[in-house]
Amino acid sequence: MKDYFEVSDIFSKASPVYDDKISQNKTNLIIRDIEVNTLEHYIKEFNGNLDRILEIGCGTGQEALRIMKKFDIGVDCIDISNGMLKISVNKIKNHGLSDKFRPMRLAASNLDVLKRRYKIVYSFNGALNTEPQFRKFIKSIESVLDDEGVLIFSIRNRYCISDFIYSMLKFNGRRIKERIKGDVQVPVAEFFVESRYFSYNEILNLFNSDFKLIRAYGLGIIIFPYISNFFPNGFFDNFMEKLEKSLSKVFPFNMLGDEILYVFKKR
Repeated sequence: MKDYFEVSDIFSKASPVYDDKISQNKTNLIIRDIEVNTLEHYIKEFNGNLDRILEIGCGTGQEALRIMKKFDIGVDCIDISNGMLKISVNKIKNHGLSDKFRPMRLAASNLDVLKRRYKIVYSFNGALNTEPQFRKFIKSIESVLDDEGVLIFSIRNRYCISDFIYSMLKFNGRRIKERIKGDVQVPVAEFFVESRYFSYNEILNLFNSDFKLIRAYGLGIIIFPYISNFFPNGFFDNFMEKLEKSLSKVFPFNMLGDEILYVFKKR
């Protein structure tokens, strides 16, 4: 696994075109909708009893922007990439929401320096797959998550049904082996970042001692993001999008997406 400097450098180089790349990929947009809709559900569950929430790996601030525009709450955001943080700050400023936004350059494994607790902590788009000290991150979460709080995060999965079908059709056994092994070079705009994939059972085992799983959603089940742009415009409209969102909640498909979105609470 690359160290923090290398990961930060890759994301900073990718930051100027990152939003465009995401917005051009229909699967990524569906994934983002499921993630943000899930986050909104839990925000509403607190019935306005929220001051600030924490985002880990905020990137360009797109999810934080959506939340701050819809709810009267602030978002504290951490990321290790200066390039991503600069874009997020400018984006939030352009929407007149700087007073709600607190960005900080910080690794996910060092959350204890924040010296406060949150009722909601979230991380999307596989940011945690690039965290070199994942076990330390799990321990650091305990220092910032309120006893009644909710941890929501998506992470790339070792077992993706559409990736396996695609790889078999391409006679690419090496791709399947790399994914199952869990060490994958993930494209970030025009660059690649070394990432660690986790299966559903691995995540449960890692979090089991201190956290209880509330729900898991499969993301990118039918068409994983890598092949999304091979399909014509309109392919995802209506039926395919509804099917993807419906399957995300259904066993065993919720364990077979390109990513899995987890919702945990403290035990």
